[in-house]
Amino acid sequence: MDILYPSLINIEGRIYCDYNSSHERKVDEDSFDDVLGETEDYETNDVNDENITTRSNGMYIYSVATNNNSTTRRFESTISTPSALFKYIIGTKGATKRTLEVETRTRIEIPRRGMEGNIVITGKEKSGVVSARNRIELLVSEKRWKQQFTHFVSIPLVDEQVKESFHEFEEDVMMKFSSSRGVCRSIFQTPTKLHLTICTLTLLNEPEVEKAKEVLKECGGRVMDILEGRSLDIVLKGLEYMNDDPASVDVLYGKVQCSDGSDKLQAIANLLDETFTNAGLSEKQYDRVKLHATLLNTTFRKVESTQATRGGGRQRESFDATKILAAFGNFNFGKVKVDKLHMSERMTTDKNGYYSPAATIALPQ
Repeated sequence: MDILYPSLINIEGRIYCDYNSSHERKVDEDSFDDVLGETEDYETNDVNDENITTRSNGMYIYSVATNNNSTTRRFESTISTPSALFKYIIGTKGATKRTLEVETRTRIEIPRRGMEGNIVITGKEKSGVVSARNRIELLVSEKRWKQQFTHFVSIPLVDEQVKESFHEFEEDVMMKFSSSRGVCRSIFQTPTKLHLTICTLTLLNEPEVEKAKEVLKECGGRVMDILEGRSLDIVLKGLEYMNDDPASVDVLYGKVQCSDGSDKLQAIANLLDETFTNAGLSEKQYDRVKLHATLLNTTFRKVESTQATRGGGRQRESFDATKILAAFGNFNFGKVKVDKLHMSERMTTDKNGYYSPAATIALPQ
């Protein structure tokens, strides 16, 4: 690709030149073993005269006085980025950072390992600073969604009737179909953690967690408008899977819908998903949220020994759901009067057995 005519990428309504595809990928960016400790540390620029004007795009102009009374302008821009993503900007032994600095004629300062803070870009040419900023934002946007999600927006389905019905379902399946390939008790969801996932969130530092809390709070009024002061009653009934072969399933879902047949649940789910995506905290995957609750999942499987994958993780073993679907395809788990929307912390458990809440929105009852 000609560097003067790079391809364009649209990220959240902003257009960026994709230089990374042709230049930085020549550097081994996927080997970031402890690179934060191998890059050089920079000290701040010396500025003798602070005539600074702020631009709406985060750009600053420094008028720096010199000994011969001439004036040199320097441009500066800051980027707020979680420290977990610094390694991708630095690259192996600082290679990505050096490439950016050379090609954009800028100086890029990154906080030391273990420290949060802004990335600061300075240069004599505004175009170089803008280019460096755009390329860093593009790189960060690409790498952010490769991180494990840390939170998710959920609707708890922990009504006592639903939990009891789910327990009966589990016992019937194990009694009748435990001989089916891959079926075992450990792949069933914990009843106290039954839920509907709206969207997953990648929150990499405390400011992002606080931002997500504010986003959820802002959604509250719009959710109330959708409900029009009425309660949100939903039914968990029926089973489905999301691949082409019922004999080789990784996740079995329960179908979820409003008990009155309305689309209010779908509207609320879409609103939350879109709002968190627009805030840069969730990655858009589908045009509308798929309404489903996980009932069985092979990632829950507990075994004595497993075959390792290339990445060192455990290889999933699917199960044969053919007989389960035939016998329980229309199983009614019951109705839930939803009392809250929940921003849940992944891999946690609160005193009631559900996920620990980072924030909640109370709904009318």
